[in-house]
Amino acid sequence: MFYIWMVTPVLGALRNYAKYHTFDPILFIRTPLLCGLIYNMGISNIYMVSTAERWVLLGYKTLRSFYYDDYTKKKAKYIAKGHIKN
Repeated sequence: MFYIWMVTPVLGALRNYAKYHTFDPILFIRTPLLCGLIYNMGISNIYMVSTAERWVLLGYKTLRSFYYDDYTKKKAKYIAKGHIKN
């Protein structure tokens, strides 16, 4: 049952290695640890745990993006490169 939690990190690690040629063990272990935490909080359906893990990470990444103002930084970068107009 718990092997399903390892599918996402393994595929993510393969993608990151193919794209960036690096392996980050923190990113690799984050999903199984978060799934285990959610499972221990009382959600016993394995698919609900995986869905909840994705939602938690979506919320975390959204809040982090707002905090670091990624939209403005990336918009300025793309304007400078000429991909979009002001």
